[in-house]
Amino acid sequence: RMAACEAAIYRQRAAFSLFDLRRLISRRSVFHATVTKVKGKAMSEENVNMREIQKHREQIDVIDREIVALLNKRAGHSLVIRGLKPGAHLGLYDPKREEEIFAKVDSYNEGPLYNENLREIYATILKIMKETPSV
Repeated sequence: RMAACEAAIYRQRAAFSLFDLRRLISRRSVFHATVTKVKGKAMSEENVNMREIQKHREQIDVIDREIVALLNKRAGHSLVIRGLKPGAHLGLYDPKREEEIFAKVDSYNEGPLYNENLREIYATILKIMKETPSV
């Protein structure tokens, strides 16, 4: 009789386990489908973002080329002025003129850079121009 009872309990456990297994498989399939769908969406969004990043980088490359051309054009004018200063009895360094440049740059600024950021950039440009040998 004990053996029959144990057999019945075993069959119940086996049936319960089979039922649980089917339920888990069903849940796993739903979960897998959901994850795949989310991954597909994420991958698609990732691809869109990567294309946008690439587009903006290409635009930055064009702007960088323009900035380099303008910096060299500015340097050319600065070198001409440097050559003319001795004949006008002016010193090479003019702190008043630098402050005028900073004030004008501040007035041109519409953001997102802060005026302090632009002053730092222009201070570097002016420093490099002072160190650039005349041609």
